[in-house]
Amino acid sequence: MYISVIICAVLLGLTLLVGAACARKNTAQKTENKSSALPESKSSKILKTRQQITDQLRLLKRSEAPEEKRGAMCYKMAAPPDRVEYNCPKCGDKTLYSGDLFESVIDDIEACRRIIDTIHVADDMKLILDESSFCSHCSPNAGKPQLGLTVSYGNGFSKKTSHISEIDVVLLISFLEGKQSYKTFNDGTEAIKKALPRLCELLGVDTNTVLKDPDK
Repeated sequence: MYISVIICAVLLGLTLLVGAACARKNTAQKTENKSSALPESKSSKILKTRQQITDQLRLLKRSEAPEEKRGAMCYKMAAPPDRVEYNCPKCGDKTLYSGDLFESVIDDIEACRRIIDTIHVADDMKLILDESSFCSHCSPNAGKPQLGLTVSYGNGFSKKTSHISEIDVVLLISFLEGKQSYKTFNDGTEAIKKALPRLCELLGVDTNTVLKDPDK
């Protein structure tokens, strides 16, 4: 009799423990499902006007710069080819350039094309690369070629900037995505805040309006 009571008590205790464990598991599962059902937060809102972009640049200036990550210090460089070929996306013609002088430039153009294609901007805002000076057919008398970028807004205002590099476009897309840092060519990160003057130039925003804005 006494032994039977003990066995019943043990079995009851085990039943309670298993029940509690199942309850905790179900609660955790519900919490996980609830979290996964929440909508993903967007990294940035779409900036439609020059004023909205100016306001966002002001907020960036007043914000605390994020911690930067130092990239790799050295890479093994391959010897450049004797010639590099530029393929014009407008007319389809090919122009040959010296590999020593233009290999990195042509690589920059191709990278900028890919990045521009990924930038999500408002319908009435446009980012247009100008490669025309690199094409001997489109611009036979262009002189020294250089990449340009035109930013156009819905109100008719547009700003063209010359001497565009891949890092300029990376900086621009990082800002438009609401980030506070951008990735460098050697896999490091740098604060966008440090490049505010160039960013203002690219976006056609008065630099003094942003930089003279009080930090607090």
